[in-house]
Amino acid sequence: MFLLDHSGEAHFEQVVPNWEEVVKTSPDPPPGWGRGHFMGVKAVYAKARELGKYSDQWPQLIGYNADEPGRGEPMPEEHIKNVGKTTAAYNKIGMRCGTACIYPNVKNLVPVLDVIAWCTIVGGDLRGCKQAIEGAGKEFWVYHTGVPLMNPKLARWWAGYWTWQVQPKASLCWNWNGFITGDMADPKPKEVLVAYAKGVKDFKLLTAAENRLKRMPEKRLSWRV
Repeated sequence: MFLLDHSGEAHFEQVVPNWEEVVKTSPDPPPGWGRGHFMGVKAVYAKARELGKYSDQWPQLIGYNADEPGRGEPMPEEHIKNVGKTTAAYNKIGMRCGTACIYPNVKNLVPVLDVIAWCTIVGGDLRGCKQAIEGAGKEFWVYHTGVPLMNPKLARWWAGYWTWQVQPKASLCWNWNGFITGDMADPKPKEVLVAYAKGVKDFKLLTAAENRLKRMPEKRLSWRV
């Protein structure tokens, strides 16, 4: 799970007893981050696990780098290095690091990220980007910011058949508020959310069928053909 980090010094002081000393002795942070920030993040996550009722069932928490670096414009080498410095800072506290990436800034970010979520709304060399990410031993994810605005048929296709065909490690959708309507005390699903849920079921059915075929003996497969 990506964690978009909005913690700050006031928060860190509450969970790190010697916070001032941590700040003094910490190395220079990557550009855009405060001194001692990542040690503070480590302490906050540890405290959250301590307090969490079911923290043993949490997914792996992945630190979030600069959001959509480059914003679709080619990035200078120095900016790419800064992304790598943030990844290294997260790695140092025992976390992997990733972010959402807009083409053409995908392949050039493979060396400096652990997880890359490819922007489906913009697109750009899907096959090549996936091969570059997975070939480097990194995780290939996808995301779409416009699913709540899709017509129901398209939303179901994207969540189901398209995702099954592309096989990302994770498929993310932004803005869940766009899927519901009515009073927030008793929200109701929009038609597009119902269709999205059907798409998820389609994905599971397609995956289950594919797995059954993989387990089927070769002789039986030839006989059926």
